Amino acid sequence: MNRAPALGALALAACSGCADGGSPEISGDVVLITVDALRADHLSPELTPTLSRLAGEGLSFTEARANSSHPLQSTATLLTGLLPTRGGSIGLLEAEPSKEAETLAESFSSAQLMTGLVSSQPLLGGAGFRRGYADIQVARPGEVWSADEVASRASEVLEDAGARPCFLHVHFADPHEPHVASEAPTVSFADLRKRIAAGATGDELCTAAELEALRAAYRAEISAVDAAVSALLRSIHERANPDGTLIVFTSTCGEEFLEHGYVGHSWTLHEESLRVPLFFHAPGRITASEDAQNVSLVDVAPSLAALLHLPERRIGFDGDALVEDGRPRALETRETLAELVIRERCVLRAVVTEGVKFVSADVWHEPSDRPTVSASYIETVRAAAEGELELPEVFGEPTLELLYDLRNDPAELTPLSAMSRVSKSQLRAVLEDYREYCAAHGLAPQAAQVIPSFSDSSGADALEALGYL
Repeated sequence: MNRAPALGALALAACSGCADGGSPEISGDVVLITVDALRADHLSPELTPTLSRLAGEGLSFTEARANSSHPLQSTATLLTGLLPTRGGSIGLLEAEPSKEAETLAESFSSAQLMTGLVSSQPLLGGAGFRRGYADIQVARPGEVWSADEVASRASEVLEDAGARPCFLHVHFADPHEPHVASEAPTVSFADLRKRIAAGATGDELCTAAELEALRAAYRAEISAVDAAVSALLRSIHERANPDGTLIVFTSTCGEEFLEHGYVGHSWTLHEESLRVPLFFHAPGRITASEDAQNVSLVDVAPSLAALLHLPERRIGFDGDALVEDGRPRALETRETLAELVIRERCVLRAVVTEGVKFVSADVWHEPSDRPTVSASYIETVRAAAEGELELPEVFGEPTLELLYDLRNDPAELTPLSAMSRVSKSQLRAVLEDYREYCAAHGLAPQAAQVIPSFSDSSGADALEALGYL
């Protein structure tokens, strides 16, 4: 997000991502590949040879961040180009693109492309995520689709599209929790949460061998996704015009492995939860390069709109187009914003600019308290719905503020009280601008609810297995 023009003007203006309504410049398919909980630091030629090759052949953004550590809020931002609170996509289970927000699938459908969604993540089955797709295949709660099955289903969508160009969104739930791979580790994230709640520390919490076994399972799941993408590429190259295919690859968030005392995601906005891979791959159209500008997933939708000259939409973008003439577009010094707004358990926002990160928390729980808060989520929602409990405001007064120097302390080990080149007050002003911006132009979120498909025991078990309850 830029400080000039003002936030509201930025979103409502006919920005560079809003195009002239012409036909797509890239003939052939547009394939958006997203992965849950894939950290940027886990892409390597050894672990992910296919993805590393594609990133090397394309335009790779090495300082990309998700705009939330919650996959649903992050995915909604990716698909709409609107930040979570502004786009009305907040909450734990109800977070999805607002009815007022046009999604990428709707934009591509308007541009006369065939549209398809294949996802092994059941939580992407909400109406907002399905909107605009003609061919929809989403796993049901409790179903487990392997990465190979996701790739196979995606290949069938491409085949069924025939000669018609296709916008295909392929989403891999792995490497999302639980991390089991072919052989379950001796300890799970659920076990660690119980130990954290009991006050365990050191080896009583997790030995080095236990943590390495969990990391090994995580790496195995990432490797399986890489192999599945390789298989999907074969189907892409069998299409009539493979050189015209644009591939966008990213992750919805990262994953914590006790770096800050907890595991999983959707509780903090630390770098291990936000840093994600992001690259655009289109041979002959996009020049291979790496770019270290400060970008985030909210920039993907305006980038695709600009690249493909998608029809102009009524509501503008909160992000900026990242690609111009096949190369990274030079952006002014800018702030990127991340949010985690789940009023039943946590409300946090973070601003990153020029190697500095400011985190402001209105609702915050220490790691030892989080399992209890999570376990009471459904009852909290019911009590709020019945008027027995008043939830915190979407924007409240901060109870915790942290400032980090990411250049000298990338692991965020030592919060700073002050810095000579940027102060907390300057970054507070960014969040205040955003508060006013959302008050004037924000889309209404859905009310928190116990979604019926997850209110029975099997649905609750599925959510607990994913680390959400």
